[in-house]
Amino acid sequence: MSEDRQPAGRRLLRQGSVYILANALKIGGAALAIPIATRLLDPSDYGIITLATTVQLLLGTVAALGLPEAILRFFYDDREDPSAARGLIASSAVVSLLVTVALGGVVVIAAPSADYALALLFGIALVLPTAVLASCRSLLRAEERPAAFVAVSLISTVGAQVLAVVGVIFIPVPTTYLIGVTVAMVIAMIAGLAMTRSIWVRPASWSTLRAALDYGLPTVPYAVSIFALGFADRFPIAAIEGTSALGKYQVAFAFGFLGVVLVQSLEMAWVPITFASTESERWSSLAQVSGTVARLAAFCSGFVALVALPVLTIVVPGSYDSDLLGEVAAIASLGTVGWAIFLARTQVLLWEKRTRPLAWITPGMVVLNLALVVALLPPFGLPGAAAATVLAVLAQAALTGLAANGVATVHWHRGGELLSYCIAAACTAVALLLPDTPLGTMIRLAVAALAASGFLRVLASELRPAREPAPVRTPEPPLPEGSSLELG
Repeated sequence: MSEDRQPAGRRLLRQGSVYILANALKIGGAALAIPIATRLLDPSDYGIITLATTVQLLLGTVAALGLPEAILRFFYDDREDPSAARGLIASSAVVSLLVTVALGGVVVIAAPSADYALALLFGIALVLPTAVLASCRSLLRAEERPAAFVAVSLISTVGAQVLAVVGVIFIPVPTTYLIGVTVAMVIAMIAGLAMTRSIWVRPASWSTLRAALDYGLPTVPYAVSIFALGFADRFPIAAIEGTSALGKYQVAFAFGFLGVVLVQSLEMAWVPITFASTESERWSSLAQVSGTVARLAAFCSGFVALVALPVLTIVVPGSYDSDLLGEVAAIASLGTVGWAIFLARTQVLLWEKRTRPLAWITPGMVVLNLALVVALLPPFGLPGAAAATVLAVLAQAALTGLAANGVATVHWHRGGELLSYCIAAACTAVALLLPDTPLGTMIRLAVAALAASGFLRVLASELRPAREPAPVRTPEPPLPEGSSLELG
């Protein structure tokens, strides 16, 4: 069976495995970097780094003006000529450079306190490579060049962690950490431009840029929300609880969102599969793959929630309060299934070029998230902030689903999606209710093993080769009389 004729779920897992491997290496790099950084930097210093990376992700997404989404979608309108996409990459470089210079000037003029100025200036300096890399990766995804995509991604993530940790080992201050991240991001940007053959390319014509912006600008809030719902809550946490609490929250939330990293890895291969499908198969393929991803998300969420406390107890020092971090991580993991459902519904809007609903749904959910953090953080502490983000993610999935239903008829597997939510919630409840004792740890790990088993069973069922139908044998026609082959 050719690749194009394989079931969509199997194609997703086979092609997505490259992106999963890349993110596994990324997570592995972070897993090695966090114990070193948290032992060399106190929670307040780590909070400064968190603020800088938050500014980088948010402003880098805005500065791209939705051009990465336009590059990915418009590629399928004319696959034979990617020159327009390269021009859009050059346009994104020019725009993001102007944004970087303007915002840097604002920070210098405003002159905030030293710690916040450091975080803001480094975060703004990273806007240019972040925006350009996003556009380069979109073209690499559309061209189905996962190896090149993974290469530039690893430079910008694992490479950044390596250079940052090396800097902190020699000089344990936030500045050396952020310098390492900046150097790696610039190298990754140059590599991305080279791999997409976009170096020295002229920016796109005004007509091409205008069409791309008409499509892409409404997706900016959507793209920002991908990061904002995972990172924007850091600002009220820093304002209410201080940078020390922010550093603790960052470590716990990063662990709890590992399932979201898996879902986003699969989405790298998922969108090209949906967009490249024929008109008659596109929505049935999307619904089938959505059900598979929801089941994988449920078991992954449950596993992360259950192992959070034992793992974080080993990984982070005692000053970070592993019991608190384990609770925050378990609650944060609940957002995994919501992200899976949300990403499935957005594909309908993106393909149909009906991106305007994303322009109001996602900002509304970011506002809801921040309001819930302000309301839940004082009475419930950091677990309340994690719960606020999960509630906002679920609301976003529901509203995006309503918008997608008004655009196209897709027969979603709603019963299976509801079951996935229940599995994730049950595992999280077990993780939160069990005491932090040797017996509690044993039960956690046993239930986590069941969740891992369920995850592997879903993988096996999707990767199992489909049985080819038995060939129909037609009887041989009788030989004419007098044939020389007749016996006798």
